Amino acid sequence: MVYFVNLQLEPIYKTLREDRENSVALQCKRYCNRLFDIECDLHNLSPDERYQKRHELAKPVLDEFFVWLKSLSPATKTGLGQAVS
Repeated sequence: MVYFVNLQLEPIYKTLREDRENSVALQCKRYCNRLFDIECDLHNLSPDERYQKRHELAKPVLDEFFVWLKSLSPATKTGLGQAVS
């Protein structure tokens, strides 16, 4: 019986996993992780070199993030809407 129920629920679980993969929170986390990875790579540089490399490596990621963020256009009364505006 349990096996049958799991077979019936598997398409629902798959959809939930796919929705989670495309969620706004996960997309945002991926941008943050890219920025953290860049910072980790720069930790041995001097402050001036770090500034230069941040501008070179992190700025394009931030620009891409803000373009993505503006494309969401969430309802203004939601938490996401307030965070974006």
